[in-house]
Amino acid sequence: MRNVTLLLLLIPFVIQSQVNSFSNFKVDKGRIVWQRIFEDSIQLQDLKRSLKLTFENVGSDYLDFNKDFNREDLKHYGHRVGTFPMYTSLGGDLKGKIEFKESKYRVTINLIRVKTNRMVGLQLTDKYDYDDLSRFVIRSDNIKINKSTKKALSMYNNFFEDLFTVKEDNEDW
Repeated sequence: MRNVTLLLLLIPFVIQSQVNSFSNFKVDKGRIVWQRIFEDSIQLQDLKRSLKLTFENVGSDYLDFNKDFNREDLKHYGHRVGTFPMYTSLGGDLKGKIEFKESKYRVTINLIRVKTNRMVGLQLTDKYDYDDLSRFVIRSDNIKINKSTKKALSMYNNFFEDLFTVKEDNEDW
């Protein structure tokens, strides 16, 4: 009987497991980071023209960027209010770097912030705060792997992959 009770107490800990990486996300210095290498021989200036980003610094082999996104951007990746965690419902912004090497480029997003409603007492206001996504998906320097975190990170992963994939301009359709 004691073993059964102990087993029942351990089940929630197994369900709420934690890992150091998930999909293209990893934990670096206590923050969630998204990183992916794209195989493409595109030149820096061509990539800069094709991506819908705001560039801050441009070097000979790197680009620093930022991007604001909203709930409409996330709808294309399956986001529906009520079926995803609340921290995904208003959009946010991100900052990162694109680095170039022989026929490939690496995108690293090192800051992902999500919009959250500002509360005054128990009332929601129409003003927003920005919170680091890490606050919601990391515990003890590991990514929380539960149903809602997997769903949110999978959606963000698809959004980021599509955002940084260079698409052919097909004007001749």
